[in-house]
Amino acid sequence: MRDALGVSLGTLGVRLGLTAQGVANLERSEAKRSVRLSDLDRVAEALGCRVVYAFVPKTGRWEEENASAAHHSMDLEGQGIRKPTP
Repeated sequence: MRDALGVSLGTLGVRLGLTAQGVANLERSEAKRSVRLSDLDRVAEALGCRVVYAFVPKTGRWEEENASAAHHSMDLEGQGIRKPTP
């Protein structure tokens, strides 16, 4: 995300109170799947983002299941997509 936003290691480091090397270390820990969620929260905030943490089924068509759950939730909130009247 840092690269996509065009933020350098140094700039992000300043925002986090870290050196560029410290930010690089965080990025390596993310790649190794050993990063702490609290660190992800700090980095996300510094980038103007938020962390989204989710469990996704290993099998099945989770996109459809996810979309179905979202529509159900929206219906419950009164935001569902209205079906056209015949």
